[in-house]
Amino acid sequence: MQPILEQNLQWEADFEALESPSEHFRTMIGEVVKKLPLQQRRIYQLSRQEKLKYEEIASLLNISPETVKTQIYNSVKFIRKHLEIKIGPIIVMVLTSAFICHK
Repeated sequence: MQPILEQNLQWEADFEALESPSEHFRTMIGEVVKKLPLQQRRIYQLSRQEKLKYEEIASLLNISPETVKTQIYNSVKFIRKHLEIKIGPIIVMVLTSAFICHK
């Protein structure tokens, strides 16, 4: 059994995460995004953070829009897989629809 102080600190940390679940989830996504291959990460960030369209990213990086689409698909798949390990598949399915699955 954990000492009471350690247990209380863990509950407090869990409570803080619940107070700002969207920020906590964004941080988790950011950690996984850092694990993407460089080109895939750049495409994902241009799409999700810079809000560029596939055609704009393709033009900027001198690649086809279809390549951008494929890389985004692979990025989302990678992120979901890694988040499922941490927080479970049903929660990931619900949360990722709001945070990582947009064009």
